[in-house]
Order: sequence, then structure tokens, then C-alpha cells
Amino acid sequence: MIKDWEFCKIENISKTSSGGTPNRKILNYYKGKIRWFTTSELSQKYLYDSNEHITEKAIENSSAKLFKKETILLAMYGATIGKVSILKADATTNQACCAIMPYSNYFNEYIYYQLVFNKKNLINLGCGAGQPNISQKIIKDFSIICPKNKDEQIKIATVLSNIDLLIHSLEKLIGKKKLIKQGVMQELLTGKKRLPGFNKEWKQVELGSLGEIYNGLTGKTKNDFGWGNSKYVTFLNVLNNRKLNNKLFEKVNINEVQNFIKYGDLFFNTSSEIPEEVALCSAFMDKTNENIAVNSFCFGFRLYDLKRIFPLYIVDYFRSNDGRKKIIQIAQGSTRYNLSKEYFLKLLIPIPEYEEQKAISIIISDIDDEIKFLEQDLEKYKNIKQGMMEQLLTGKIRLIEFNENIQSMSDKKHNQHFDDAVVFANIVASCYSPDYPLGRKKCQKMMYLFKRFNNSSVEQFGHYAAGPYDNKARYGGFETIAIKNKYVVENKSNKGSSFAPGPEIDKAKSYCSKYGYDKFIPIFNQYLKFKKVDELELYTTVDKTILELKEQNLPINLNTVKNYISNDKTWVPKLTREVFNDENIEEAIRFSQLILGV
Repeated sequence: MIKDWEFCKIENISKTSSGGTPNRKILNYYKGKIRWFTTSELSQKYLYDSNEHITEKAIENSSAKLFKKETILLAMYGATIGKVSILKADATTNQACCAIMPYSNYFNEYIYYQLVFNKKNLINLGCGAGQPNISQKIIKDFSIICPKNKDEQIKIATVLSNIDLLIHSLEKLIGKKKLIKQGVMQELLTGKKRLPGFNKEWKQVELGSLGEIYNGLTGKTKNDFGWGNSKYVTFLNVLNNRKLNNKLFEKVNINEVQNFIKYGDLFFNTSSEIPEEVALCSAFMDKTNENIAVNSFCFGFRLYDLKRIFPLYIVDYFRSNDGRKKIIQIAQGSTRYNLSKEYFLKLLIPIPEYEEQKAISIIISDIDDEIKFLEQDLEKYKNIKQGMMEQLLTGKIRLIEFNENIQSMSDKKHNQHFDDAVVFANIVASCYSPDYPLGRKKCQKMMYLFKRFNNSSVEQFGHYAAGPYDNKARYGGFETIAIKNKYVVENKSNKGSSFAPGPEIDKAKSYCSKYGYDKFIPIFNQYLKFKKVDELELYTTVDKTILELKEQNLPINLNTVKNYISNDKTWVPKLTREVFNDENIEEAIRFSQLILGV
């Protein structure tokens, strides 16, 4: 067992209860002001307001109970089983919610993260003959590992809350970008807005005149999939991608004649449970010599003339609101909707000249690429969060010990340059890869952010063109000490200096452990290891700006940060670079506030 940690049953650290549903036949019960949550609403960490509200009479005449703000809610069964949220206002719930009210020695957000982390374990305990059902008894008997010190619980939950806020802000930004994309598509793909240089009249063209349909795989059994001499395009590849992702093609064994895809082919799914998802279009935009078929739930559409029709224009049209409306009108069914190919080929779609088609699709591609990049970032942060939970919620990394070590260090006289050299060497050891050398600029920025992460002074980092920069590091500072002690090796080339772990790196690691720095380096590097130098420059420049604004008691927002940078002769050119656009600066401000604790 980890020192000062213990396994605790939920019933020993909190009071638990469940809610109830007032009689639905008495309509007046649902015309009150008291929040009443169902498990379907447990989709966010915090719950502020409910879809339905009930009266005091409804509570008096049912098993519903009023739970205080900060109560944890856990879904016990149904589609949302295992979902967890925290009330941010007094509220009632239905009987499918378990209310967990921690005792004073336990921090509700720490328990929240333990329940999130242990979701699968909880659900598995509730698996029986039918649907999984987590009972009150299962929840009460469930044990979590918990620091005895509430301050340590708070620190762990705070670190995880910070990454949650980053994830939430990214999700909001992605949602905003998707709305912008739909707006642009609606204007450009209907001709409401014309691009400069294009004024020729658009034509309404019958889809069947542009190409011909071919079918997907036939005559296959489940034994033919997962191996074989050919590949096939999966259903989800068509559904989820504007351009087919050739990394997602799967193997299939083919011994008979099949239709194989070619560059410029379009693909449509033939059915879906909802009409809005019928005939979502995707295009194959790569050259290939392989035999690749399309799955049997989709069909291909081969354009007659790729010099007349740009494939992605058709894809974008059928993914736009206008194209969706036309598909919905011809989707047939009640429980499942199918596409009539006969009606499909008779659809009229607006077609501009080829160059305008291409120009429209390039604009949409740029937005789409930006969304994909943000989604990759989102996935990365979610993975970081999972890694942090595995480290922090199991006691593998102790935040209290780290802080105690830092405190004890402040009581002793250390050579700051030597301490920095030790940290610098450990950052190099942790982030080094032969494929991605660690250049001086990147190392400097990571040193700056590490110091800020640990509330150390960054006064030595001045206003240089490359961002906050410690010019003395190379001349008697941490770089020189780390190189002299063989903690790192400096490799020089015409592109500048880069660093790799040296033969004495283990000594630097032992010092790092002795001083307590090693407790945070793994978490810190998860944030920054894969960041590009430009991104790190953005973060450090914005953070240094924020610190100086704070010293002057000035507000911290996009305008004040940009204004400060624009009034600095060394830094003002940064604002002309794409990485310093408004959205990125706002993201860097959030990073400083949430992760670095401005």
C-alpha cells in the first residue's frame, strides 16, 4: 500500500441515496422550479440546470429527494450506466441516479475522478443475465484508493480539472468550426456567395448524366474478411470521411470478379437508421494499383469526365444542408431508411464551371483540415488525461511529496544553475528521439514552461525574437553545466545545436529524484513532448506577456495580450505569423491560466 493512502469503501467515505420519479399523470408536479435530473443528462462533468422541473408537492408525494450542490450523481442502469456528474445547484433526480455525498474529510471531485477512472470495473460488477445494473449495494461496497490527506486529494483533482477544461474548450472550438464549415458550404455550394473571378451561370444537372453506379462486394461470407489478397473500403470509412482514409482499408479474400475503385470515384451508403445519415458521400482521391473494393452496404459512383467534374465538389454538396435535404426527400423507410438509386440518379444538383468547383472545395478542404487537426489535438489531450489519471489516481506520482520536496529545497541553498542543468538534462532524456532532435529553441521554451509549471522565477528569460529566452544558458548557465557534466551531448550542425542524453544522464536522473523534480516531469512532458517549436514559442510568449500584464494590474484577455506584444519592438513581428492568430492566442491564454496557474 502507498504510504498515507488507503482503500475506502464508498459507504465509509460518503452517504449514498437514490431519487424517484413523481407521478407522470399529475401534470402539475412537473410545473415547478426544483431541478429534476434523469441519467440521460449526465453527459457533462458539472450539472447546472435540468430539462424538467418539479414542485415541492411532487417531492412530498414521491421518493424524490432534494440533494445539495456538489453531490456526485452516478447512473446505475440504462444507456448511460456508469456516467458521473457533479451537481452545481441543489436538485432532485430520478431513481436511476445514485447520489453520493462525501463526508468532510473527502473531496467530491477526487471521488468523481476515481469513479470516472473505475467506470468499467463498476459496470462489470453489475453485469448479470440481462442488462448491466449497478445497485446501491454494489456502489456502497465498491472500494477506491484514496490519500488520507484531503489536500492531496484536492491537488490531484485540480490537476485533472485543468486538463478537463482544456478538453472542454477544444470541444467547443471544434463545434464552432463545424458550424462555420456548414455556413460556408451553404453559401458557396448554392451559389448564394460567389468567389472572386467567377461569374459564369450555374447549371442544374441530373446526377445520372454525370456518372454511373457500381455495386460493392458480393458473394462474401464472414470467413473471407480479415485476410486475403485484396482490400475493401469499410462502411465507417465512407460515413466518417470526406476523402477516404487509405490507412483504414481492411483485408478481404477475393477469388471472383468484383468492382474495384479508381481515383475520383464517389461512394454513398445505401441505408441508415435515420434519414439524415443516408447517402453520406466520400471520394477516393489517391492513385493505386491495388485491388480495392467497396463494402456491400455502400455503392460506388464513377464520374464520366474528371475534367468536367471535381469529385470533392460533389462530396461537399451531398454533405451540405442543401444536399442533405434532397437525400432526405428520397430516403424511404420507417425503422430503417434506404436510398432509392432510381430517384438518386434523377436528383438535380447545381454545377458551376470546373475551376469554380475546385476553388470551392479547396476552401472547404482548408476548414476540414483545421477541424481534423483540432480533433487530433483533442484526442491527444484525452490520452494525456487518461495517462495522468493512471499516474495520479493510483499514487504512482505523488503531488504532495513533490511540493514537500520543493519546499525543503527552498530552505536549503542550492546552486540554481546546477538545479536547472539537472532539470534540463531530464527533459532531454524524457523527450529525446533520434527522429526528432531537440533543438536549443525547443529546449529553452520547455525549460521556461517547466519553471512556470513549478512556480519558479523566469526573470532570466528576456524579450528576444525567438520568444522568452535565457541568453546566459549557453555561457555558464544550465546548458554549459549539463554538457560539462556529460548529462547531455550537444550536436552541432548547419541548422544549429541539438541535444541528446549524455553518458552521465543517470547521475542527472538521480539528482532529479533527490530534489523531487522527477515527480512532475512525466506529467509536464505529456503536455509538451509533441508540441512544435512554433507552438511552444506561442505559449511562452503569451505567458510571459500575461505575467507582465499581471504585474501592472492590467486585465488579461486577447486584446490586452495582443496590444502588449504589438508595443514591444522585438516581439511585434510575431503577430504577423499564422501561429499567433487570435484563436491560438486565446488557447495559449487558457493554457497559462489552467495549466501554469496565472
